[in-house]
Amino acid sequence: MQIVYEDNHLIAVVKPAGTSTEPHFEDEVKAFIKVRDQKPFNVYLKATHRLDRPASGIVLFAKTDKGLVRMHKLMRERKVKKTYYALVERVPALPIGSWEDHISKGEKKAFLDPYGKEAILHYETVSSKGNQALLKIDLVTGRYHQIRLQAASRGHFIVGDDLYKKGLASHEIALFHSKMEFIHPIKGTLCIIAVQCPFI
Repeated sequence: MQIVYEDNHLIAVVKPAGTSTEPHFEDEVKAFIKVRDQKPFNVYLKATHRLDRPASGIVLFAKTDKGLVRMHKLMRERKVKKTYYALVERVPALPIGSWEDHISKGEKKAFLDPYGKEAILHYETVSSKGNQALLKIDLVTGRYHQIRLQAASRGHFIVGDDLYKKGLASHEIALFHSKMEFIHPIKGTLCIIAVQCPFI
């Protein structure tokens, strides 16, 4: 269990690829805290956001209802800066840019939809080798499968993402949630949670 931040209200843990945020990873973290802190009763723990099953990286959980409500408010107001790294096929023509689309959630995939929700991200090409590029991505909106769809729709399929490339199940993709930055909703101090991306 890789804990990268913890206080009385929040705990950030690195989720491995291949497990769902809810309920599986959430249950694992609950069980860990229960044993570690020797709690006789149920542990309160709720994910403040989701990370796709085949993706890995930071998941921030709330340990109190107060923490959950206030973090959700920050996210709705776009006051939480999230940074991801994605290893993609094909090097983008522009080393720095923004992708803006409107997308909707389907049964198992997201799709471009002029009547869908606004989806915005900013990217920067960190490095490239052959036909692959490592992108640093600042997520402005947090839509379902947003990074995966926006990259795929431009021919920059995330490595391992067979769902968007071939319509097959994806077990592990090269998408990592590396950093969160926000004003702590209870303490009022700047909170930066970061972990090194394994494929940098």
